[in-house]
Amino acid sequence: MKLLSCNILKDGEIRSAPVVSNEEISSGAERINIFPVEKQSIIGFGGAFTESSAYLYSLMSKDNKLKALELLFGDSGLKYRLCRVCIGSCDFSTEAYTYVADGDSSLESFDISRDKKYVIPFIKDAMEYIKGDFTLIASPWSPPAFMKDNDSLFEGGCLKEEFYSIYADYIVKFILAYWEEGIKISLITPQNEPNASQTWESCIFSAKQEARFIRVLSDKLKKSAPWVKILCWDHNKGRLYDRAKAIYEAVGDNVCGCGFHWYSGSHFDELRMHRELYPQKMIIETEFCNGLTRKFFDTYRNEILNNLNCGVSGICEWNMILDKNGAPFHNRGFGCGAPICYDTEKKVLTTRNMYNDMFMFSHFIGYDAKSLFTSTFDEKIRVCAAKRTDGIIVAVIENHHTLAKEFTLCCSETTWRLDIPANSLMTVEISDQ
Repeated sequence: MKLLSCNILKDGEIRSAPVVSNEEISSGAERINIFPVEKQSIIGFGGAFTESSAYLYSLMSKDNKLKALELLFGDSGLKYRLCRVCIGSCDFSTEAYTYVADGDSSLESFDISRDKKYVIPFIKDAMEYIKGDFTLIASPWSPPAFMKDNDSLFEGGCLKEEFYSIYADYIVKFILAYWEEGIKISLITPQNEPNASQTWESCIFSAKQEARFIRVLSDKLKKSAPWVKILCWDHNKGRLYDRAKAIYEAVGDNVCGCGFHWYSGSHFDELRMHRELYPQKMIIETEFCNGLTRKFFDTYRNEILNNLNCGVSGICEWNMILDKNGAPFHNRGFGCGAPICYDTEKKVLTTRNMYNDMFMFSHFIGYDAKSLFTSTFDEKIRVCAAKRTDGIIVAVIENHHTLAKEFTLCCSETTWRLDIPANSLMTVEISDQ
């Protein structure tokens, strides 16, 4: 075993640390263990191609576009490969829209030309940049207003019973229209945040309603887009298990797992319970972020590390690019943070603190990895680990103490003595060569 690299994130800056030589086996005192025993697959990390992000990307110069692509998707950047796209408008669109004319239940007017202006060019540029595909998750925020019982895209409301089949056709049309553009949607959620009535685009689905709609949608996908798999829930993890259990019992293999957000708190044990009781089902974090003027929950590092340890297969944050006000958005009162900030007045591209937090995981773990078992000597010294397809083992270690700590890192009976600064994050790469 050889320790290849050691990087430390402290006070918003990432620096390389000296690579130490191997030590002899030590006792269990102040020891972190990495066990080369595989757990769940990690399909990747990423963010959302919202219209707001795509619009800001469209305003950039060629040089800034290339810089943004490298920061988000490049080998020196976040290496994002698990991304999300909105079916129709969401709060982070420049305005509300759908793909059909109001009242057109025939769907003859269906047209994604709106997405061809900003969203699709951004996705295509990213695909060209990485010379490959993303694992794309698609999620609707609301059915067209005429299909809902409140006749509005906003303030919740429910999909009318008579529109279940038509709305499923609408979603399939979206998937096929993107396919014609050379963009493959791999995963879909029936509804973003189905338990929330928001001032922006939203729609309420009870567990029974969601199960019924999944049956209809699943049948249509099997006929027209069989490569697409369905994730249920797509809302806060504090209620993930109850919804997942109800959906799995009702529709079984018509769903491949569930998506979740972080806005109701940690609830890591709920993720762990899901992983233990439904080991064949995927768990993917489909959205999380913090506001610029208000904090929703926690740090990215704590969220990502614990999620991976509790069985999560993918981590997808919210907007990838926003301006200095956490905008553009509509029908909401505050902006959100994004890893990249684009100042539209100064034409300057910068990164925010969450960029480096994500970098310590996504850049080093990458995609198509396997989570590994670990153990640690101290509850304030947390660790997660993964093995990449190139055989490199990555360990990410967080020090919650206000003082620096020295510890022994052990992997396959090879040990190294390391120092981790106070309130910092460390990532190490280990080779078995």
